[in-house]
Amino acid sequence: MKEWRKTLLTVICVLGMGASFAARLWEDPDMVGEIKAPVHVNIEIDRDRAKNVYILARVIGGKARFVPSPTTGFDGSAPTVVLYSAIFSDRDIPIIWDLFLLVPEEEGPATLAAIEGISVFIGNKLFYFSRNDIAAFQGQNENAHTLYRLPGLSYEKSFAGPWINWYGDLNMIVKAALAFFAQPLKFAAAWAFLLALLISRWERAAGLAGLLGGGGGAINGPAKSRRWRSSWPPGFFFVLTVIRGTPPGMTRCIRPA
Repeated sequence: MKEWRKTLLTVICVLGMGASFAARLWEDPDMVGEIKAPVHVNIEIDRDRAKNVYILARVIGGKARFVPSPTTGFDGSAPTVVLYSAIFSDRDIPIIWDLFLLVPEEEGPATLAAIEGISVFIGNKLFYFSRNDIAAFQGQNENAHTLYRLPGLSYEKSFAGPWINWYGDLNMIVKAALAFFAQPLKFAAAWAFLLALLISRWERAAGLAGLLGGGGGAINGPAKSRRWRSSWPPGFFFVLTVIRGTPPGMTRCIRPA
């Protein structure tokens, strides 16, 4: 095969392998293992304002609203109540871009002032917002509600996007590479391109494997003497001759195209 054809085939195989591998991961990213951290939120707020607070998560494809549930103090025995919400279930976690507090527009400033603190758990990391932090939140009005973005949330930074619950690009790369070799049937298209690349570019390696196999058979046979002859330029040419006792088919020759 001419060199330019080999180069073109190499480019096609590499691009095809990368595209099919990326498409398979995009279709089912969780197949490689745990890559997104679970998110949980606690809000300590005055009991009288507890029913005004919601949590909004911005995810790929839209937004999702969550109603936090009271865990303590809602029976009237304490002036504040702790609200809790899991942001999606731990078994169905999407990639999350942002978290917001969502309150009715007319109740926004009073509700914000009634919050004692907010704790956001992303995986094994804790992000805490004190009363002073909350007072600095900037709101934006949307559909008769005010959204207050919770700033600075990020488990690991990513080159792909500012996701808050991403375990990290290195984590994804390692797990994807392991999945590629451990689950080859799930990446069948990528493997097909890889095998085509190996066959087209590594003819010498295939020939050398045949040489070693033939030589090994001769060594284990009744051969008593051997002569090695090689000439290199302009191309690799290598002949193994077994003088006596050569088993059938044990003479090997490699001459790449």
